[in-house]
Amino acid sequence: VYFDSRDEASLQSARDLHTQLALQFPQLKIFPLHMKPVGPHPLPMFELHLLNRLDFGAVLPWLCLRRGEHTVLV
Repeated sequence: VYFDSRDEASLQSARDLHTQLALQFPQLKIFPLHMKPVGPHPLPMFELHLLNRLDFGAVLPWLCLRRGEHTVLV
């Protein structure tokens, strides 16, 4: 999930989404927010791993509906 760390609204929205994901899907491995581009990612981001392939059908629609302005790389 990409966000703009220079924009307070984008950063807060990413933090909120990060928290909501953790509450809604405690079985996911959700990594901390990276405030600068990391590796091949061109923007600040946070990453999550689905540990059970069955979660894909629940997490992806949930995230699509709640991602707001954020781009999600799948």
